[in-house]
Amino acid sequence: MKKIIGLLVLALCVFVGLELKAAKIDSEIANNKIYFFYSDYCPHCHHAQDYINKKYPDLQMEKINVQTPDGYKLLFKAAKKYNLGQMVGTPLFAFGDDYMMGWSEAYEKKFDTLVKPYLK
Repeated sequence: MKKIIGLLVLALCVFVGLELKAAKIDSEIANNKIYFFYSDYCPHCHHAQDYINKKYPDLQMEKINVQTPDGYKLLFKAAKKYNLGQMVGTPLFAFGDDYMMGWSEAYEKKFDTLVKPYLK
């Protein structure tokens, strides 16, 4: 009986912990942060991350994996904020009132311009 009660308490703690974590990630897209929505299977996301790591190694940004349920929900909150409709993909960067979706060498300059206000 003690094992069953212990398992129920553990399950409740895990459930409450997951709910608290979900509440945190479900908050609105803050204007004072950079959000990087990515997928592990997206080659463009990897190229973007490599560029950012090389050029801005100390850049603070929220990395959101869209393959998780919470990340997927937040991606669509960003899509709603920027009026993207159903045409949303990765990588997607949210910079306050601006966004950038996709990545190629041509996007590097646009990223450099959008990131400037967030550099310390």
